[in-house]
Amino acid sequence: QRYFAPMKADQYSKDIGNFVHREEESVLETLERLQDIIRSCPHHDITQQRLVHIFYDGMSSHNRTSLDVVCGGNLILKPHVDAIGIIKDML
Repeated sequence: QRYFAPMKADQYSKDIGNFVHREEESVLETLERLQDIIRSCPHHDITQQRLVHIFYDGMSSHNRTSLDVVCGGNLILKPHVDAIGIIKDML
């Protein structure tokens, strides 16, 4: 396991928590970028459920609507295990 100075781990956690979709990105590119940040700090201590919320909340309203259509309802209301499966199926 890699060692992370507390300040560095805190910065990664903030980067994850403040994550937002970039206008030029597709949903998949956005997901890949978030996954890269998450992999950069495996000690982030953010639950899978919270990560789903961060991803969904960081998306544009248009892309949130697209995600909701793909999953047949509001993605954020699905159990996080189901939501993760739906998102992974998009890959």
